[in-house]
Amino acid sequence: MKSRAWILVMLLAVTAVPVWAATEIKFYYPVHLTGPLVKEIEAYVADFHKAHPGIRVEPVWGGNYWQNMQKTVAALQAGNPPDVAVHLAIDVVTLRDLDAVIPLDEFVQREGGEKFLGDFFP
Repeated sequence: MKSRAWILVMLLAVTAVPVWAATEIKFYYPVHLTGPLVKEIEAYVADFHKAHPGIRVEPVWGGNYWQNMQKTVAALQAGNPPDVAVHLAIDVVTLRDLDAVIPLDEFVQREGGEKFLGDFFP
């Protein structure tokens, strides 16, 4: 459930920007095995597309967590990073050191602070 909440937090963070034209978002995510979990992500993305027709999310399966991190770092170094990526907490330090982490503090405060977070962390 917490991983679902993080996915939604990241998707909501991207929708805080006004959209005048179609926006495309590349979303990297890890799953140890393909199958049911990949279908869950695809279902979330389909629901998101219905709710936000001006935003297109491209889900990119990155393999397991380690492979997904390698893929993200390679994309960062190539100058074409994903807009949103799901990683382990320990990976945040590496991503921070690569200037790839964007703080959400201002967004959270603008959207209601603790009340907003309560929707994700009951």
